Amino acid sequence: MISASINPIDVKTRAGLGFVAASKRPNEFLSLGYDVYGEIVDASEEAKSLIGKCAFGMTGFPNSPGTYADVLDVPLEDVFILPEVKQDVALGGLSLAGLTAMQALQRLPTHLPLYVSAPTGGVGHLAIQIAQLLGYNLIAVTRRPDNLMLSELSARLGFDVISFDTFFAEQRQGSLLDLVGGEVAKQCLDTLQEGSIIVTVPTITKDMICSHAQSRNIEAEGVVVQKNASQLACLYDWYAKGG
Repeated sequence: MISASINPIDVKTRAGLGFVAASKRPNEFLSLGYDVYGEIVDASEEAKSLIGKCAFGMTGFPNSPGTYADVLDVPLEDVFILPEVKQDVALGGLSLAGLTAMQALQRLPTHLPLYVSAPTGGVGHLAIQIAQLLGYNLIAVTRRPDNLMLSELSARLGFDVISFDTFFAEQRQGSLLDLVGGEVAKQCLDTLQEGSIIVTVPTITKDMICSHAQSRNIEAEGVVVQKNASQLACLYDWYAKGG
């Protein structure tokens, strides 16, 4: 292992919250961590040629976390093998958040304005960059419109940034990638017009948000990340090109 990352699901699981914690048997030890980036130091006979290469990916999701470790056994299909040895610890934070962002965006059409809440978070800052690459008409909605990272991304990629107060000030039609959940997401739904679409990521409040959306004739669904080798390759290609 070279690097891993701390994701919100790890924090919730450690606190005994969410579906992973709920599935844990009493008195069972449960390690944490799903993101993996490291050097291959041993392999099965058919994969011996990969020893010495680096790889990154998401493994053990959802009920077998454990990447907070020095050495880890990883199924080959869970990782992307880097084309060159690259000691870049940032790759340890790309997989779960990047795959979540990609898979959530796939559920949202490109012809509607796309609002992304919490654009400075782990999933959010990747989602806004991926959305730009995929051709969405993007508006970032944040409590911190003056955030330096967000300002730099907005200037470089050319998307709008608004505060939640501005978002709430008028009725809107569009798609919402909800990365906040809870009462804030409900208030966002109250601002969206019929025919809008929401994809919500926080699992703890998914049912509440989808129910509230249904009452307003707004299409809604939650998303739980899945491993995907081709999407890992795409994420690495964008990352390697500086996208």
